[in-house]
Amino acid sequence: AAGAGCSTASGGGAVGEPRWIDGHRGSPGAGHRAEDCVAATRLSAAGQRFQDFIDIYHRHLGFFELLVFFLLLIEVLFLARKFVQRENEVLFVHENHPTLSLLSCQRIFLGTLGLECSLLVVTLVLAVMACWTGRPRYFKAFGDVCLGSVAVGFVLASARITKVSLLVTLLLLTAWAYSNFLQRMGRILLLNRPAPTTAPAAAV
Repeated sequence: AAGAGCSTASGGGAVGEPRWIDGHRGSPGAGHRAEDCVAATRLSAAGQRFQDFIDIYHRHLGFFELLVFFLLLIEVLFLARKFVQRENEVLFVHENHPTLSLLSCQRIFLGTLGLECSLLVVTLVLAVMACWTGRPRYFKAFGDVCLGSVAVGFVLASARITKVSLLVTLLLLTAWAYSNFLQRMGRILLLNRPAPTTAPAAAV
């Protein structure tokens, strides 16, 4: 009975059996059938667990993409609003630095706005690279830029604390935390990725 069950599980052409197990069947002799059956079962279980982990990773990656899209949309609208209301922003800088001329305050505002726009572009590029390649280093770089953007938002003299700026800060911190989470998941996938000869190839 054991031999029959093993021939069904490890014999050629079993329905639903992964093709990558074919190279690890061993000899077709009856003495190897039980060992081949156990090995194939273990390989199949390991491959299934790895595939389940990949599915969870891609599900979280989808949530991360939605978060980044919402973050970039809010940040673009926030910077566009600052540019449209640049006269009020310049006056705000002048109120905090009354010794400076309006021209100097305008230059300060445009310089800080350009810095924020540059950080936005870098954030977009790193987000695309992280989502496209899935490499942990891009998620780490993205998180570092998010923290840098938060620091710049608080340090800049022209930064006005508003509800929108607080929302952007909250989204940046959330994106930083989520990127660290995906970075760890990506490293786990790289460290536990089955060898090509014992597991099906899985795109990370």
